Amino acid sequence: MTMVDTALSHLNEINLRHGVGKSPAEKFSRWNDAIQTYGKLRKTAIIDLIADTTNISAKIIHASNVHRIDPLAKQAILEANPTLDLSDPPSGDELMGAINSAKGLYFELLIADKLNSGERVGDCKLPSGYSVVRAASQNQTEWDLKIVDENRDISEFLQLKATNSFSYIKEALAKYPDMQILATSEVAAEALDNSTLIFNSEISNQYVTSQVKDVLLMEDLSFGELFFESFSPLFAISTILATEGLSITVNKKDIDNSVRSTFERLSKSLAAQTIASVFYACGGGLFAIPAGIATKYFLEIGHNYMMMNELIVKCRIEMLQLRIFQQNQLLLESSK
Repeated sequence: MTMVDTALSHLNEINLRHGVGKSPAEKFSRWNDAIQTYGKLRKTAIIDLIADTTNISAKIIHASNVHRIDPLAKQAILEANPTLDLSDPPSGDELMGAINSAKGLYFELLIADKLNSGERVGDCKLPSGYSVVRAASQNQTEWDLKIVDENRDISEFLQLKATNSFSYIKEALAKYPDMQILATSEVAAEALDNSTLIFNSEISNQYVTSQVKDVLLMEDLSFGELFFESFSPLFAISTILATEGLSITVNKKDIDNSVRSTFERLSKSLAAQTIASVFYACGGGLFAIPAGIATKYFLEIGHNYMMMNELIVKCRIEMLQLRIFQQNQLLLESSK
């Protein structure tokens, strides 16, 4: 078959689809195909966007929680150990000394922050307008926090004890028999049987100790370690493979088209996950989530625009070819 015959055959196919004797819908079948294709692209894009959002959010939040430290614990360590270099953490007895010197101060900062935020701390909750103020000096041994009213008049004094040994509580009671004590949960139950001035914070000494220890032992992770801790697009990949497999089975989708579609969808999901992980590894924290989602969104818009542009170009070419074919037919008929 010559090139001319091939061209004529193609024009005949176009005429059969859009030509004389066809209904308006049939004449514009290519346009209808384009509309249906756009609808399918949008549906697929929404599915992929939901899968990627779920995947990126879960991984970034998990990675952030694993390496999250309480800034109050860090503040307590630096206040208790002003010469300590956190980039070169201590070990052995020096580490235990740093923990013991900072955990009481961390407990104090934690209680003050919670009460001033309006939270209940065990048996304690401040009335409206009241607040707690820390002692100006760590050498102040009689009390750790004072409760003041809206006029800044002192209402109560509190002494805090972060310990799992009741002996420290007994010493404090013997030295200051009228002082109210807010203690960690390990000793509170036993202490309550000995004095009505002792309150349970419902915060454990173990928790306080671990928070301080985590800050002291926190290692600076490299860019690569942070990247691979947050990079895991398995959920998105599974979703894409499952939906494409379903399309082949149920909708009898062409395998070649499905492979091409799978590759395109995977490339966009991997790109979005990569951007999110790079953003997180560079210190972006939870802002890596919108960065990854925005990447995915704009990639989908760009891909859909490109696909629709190709379809529209094909439609315009076919319409032009059909018009030329019909003009040639009219010329042939008029020349007879």
